[in-house]
Amino acid sequence: MVFGPTHTLLRGLAGFAFKSFWYSVEVHCDDGRRPEDVVPDEGTPMIVVANHWNSAADVAVLSIYFPHYRKLHYWAKSTLFAPGLPKKILLDAGNIPVDRKTKAKFHPLTSSFDSYTVPNLPVLKDGASWAALEYAKNIRDPMHRRTLSDGTFTDSEPQDVIICIAGIAYSDKTKYRSCAVMEFGTTISVEPYVDEFLIEPRSAVKKLTQRIHDELVKVTVNAPDWDSRHAATMARKILWPDDRKMPLRHLREIDQTLIDLFSSPDLSPSHLRLKRLLIVYRDALNSNSLSHLSLSSLPLPATLDPSVPHPFPTRARVLGSVLLSTLSCLLRLPFFLLPLLVHLPIYLFSRYASSGALEEDQAQNKVFVGLVFALGTYAAFFGVACALLWVSLPYGGAILVAAAGTIAFVAYHNRLVDDNYRKFQRLLALWRVLIGLWSPIAHSEASQLLHSVHPRLSSSYFDGHHTEATDGEESDPGFLSNSFSSANGTTPAGPRSGGRRSRVALPSPALFSEEDRLLGGFDFSHHHLEDEALADGDSLPGPRGPQRRRSRAREVRRLLSLRSVAVAALREALFGEEEDEFGDFERLPETLAESSRSGAARTGDESGRKAREVGERMREWGWVGGAGLGGPAKLT
Repeated sequence: MVFGPTHTLLRGLAGFAFKSFWYSVEVHCDDGRRPEDVVPDEGTPMIVVANHWNSAADVAVLSIYFPHYRKLHYWAKSTLFAPGLPKKILLDAGNIPVDRKTKAKFHPLTSSFDSYTVPNLPVLKDGASWAALEYAKNIRDPMHRRTLSDGTFTDSEPQDVIICIAGIAYSDKTKYRSCAVMEFGTTISVEPYVDEFLIEPRSAVKKLTQRIHDELVKVTVNAPDWDSRHAATMARKILWPDDRKMPLRHLREIDQTLIDLFSSPDLSPSHLRLKRLLIVYRDALNSNSLSHLSLSSLPLPATLDPSVPHPFPTRARVLGSVLLSTLSCLLRLPFFLLPLLVHLPIYLFSRYASSGALEEDQAQNKVFVGLVFALGTYAAFFGVACALLWVSLPYGGAILVAAAGTIAFVAYHNRLVDDNYRKFQRLLALWRVLIGLWSPIAHSEASQLLHSVHPRLSSSYFDGHHTEATDGEESDPGFLSNSFSSANGTTPAGPRSGGRRSRVALPSPALFSEEDRLLGGFDFSHHHLEDEALADGDSLPGPRGPQRRRSRAREVRRLLSLRSVAVAALREALFGEEEDEFGDFERLPETLAESSRSGAARTGDESGRKAREVGERMREWGWVGGAGLGGPAKLT
């Protein structure tokens, strides 16, 4: 099957669009060799097997950055080949339609519908193995060895097909100006499987498929569960907030090493708490539409000890950071104002196109919509430039100068967009933090938390008890006046006529959100740790009343607290001294505590050793300190 001119056109458009979307894309081999030495040049038949978890972005990475710039025939589902123009374009581009809706139970190309919903590499179908071994069988048949698929003959000596393994990883597959890495594994020869294929085809195919799976696992990021993967990704973003300073050569190794740490079955209580902290911090960032990088200019507490409370940044300090960032943006704005105004519709419509889409489709939606609007914008820019130059330059000169000016304008925008985009994100985050810190809070932290988690506890007369507000608490006129029904549908009684006040009942830990318990803002020492999951920091189901939306100010403060505690816990785990793993057992009876300590000692020692080994590997892979985690020297 030959490539038509459509292939060159589509690859050119993809290169123009995706090279603007990504900041950097690197190509490596897992054994350190040059990709050009591993991947054969034109002339050698080859089947490329790659992970596919980011829709059209994966196809773009392969097409644009494949070694030797080889053209690839893609196996595409037949439903994409709609009659008419779409079918002609796809066929002319060299794509091969594949029927994935067959009723055959064990069809090698049937869709499994789970390749993008699992955190690891799913079980592979046998399509690539069947194609490779059938090809090897045909070239060994004297009657068909020189016959091509279109029925023509070739005079060249046929060669065995090789299977090329490619793994694709992203620093953040949905974000604009993120990074990507394509890593090639060991190529697989089909020759060792041909003899068995001639006798037992299914057995040979299964063995080759398993070999492909094993090699593909080596160049991809795999996790047993999404929690481990999300925790590892958040830890990597804390270690390297800026993707541009991260060693992309080791991106897959960094992610996989952190995943192996957090998915270990013998995690100590402190490391399990760290895992939960990272997940909750990630969710808090997403819910506030912020990133860890955008908060990097805010100072962390001087003492990063996870066992002590961390104060918020002072209002004056945040105000100073806001003023400096605003001044920096204003100084840069005149140089970026024209590109910003021209590209603003592209930014807005691309963002809108990705809203509500699956995570796997967000990048391709942004790129596709951005490409359509960019082509229209640049065409309009070119037309305006031609009209302005038409009266002063000859006919051909105006077109030439306008074309050169448009190309230079696009290059100018791509050169300046990175710093301006990141500074704008940081400025927006600082303003939100400043508003959160300066906004008055209507209630104390404790009373507001109790109200948001379980409204019945906010009633001053719940269960016949009454308590006075502590000094310094800010009142909320509507906070204590709300009436709530008790469990049996009756209204709690008011204070007794005698005026005697009783101590309010302490709430159960199960009533607090995961964030609250991880931040450790409340004392649960009066409760017995009967549930092992509570002692380990796991989330617990508990009774939840109707929740009132927290104010933006409170969400910002909660986010800052999570940031400090998460960074402190990660620092302690990877680069700190030996940890005290037995703090949770101090409140247990002595006999039970001793047996618990003996079991936790083995778990804690092993888990701590693994964490410190991970910290050493992070240093070997280029972590040089920063991000509030100190420097490469020994931390004290």
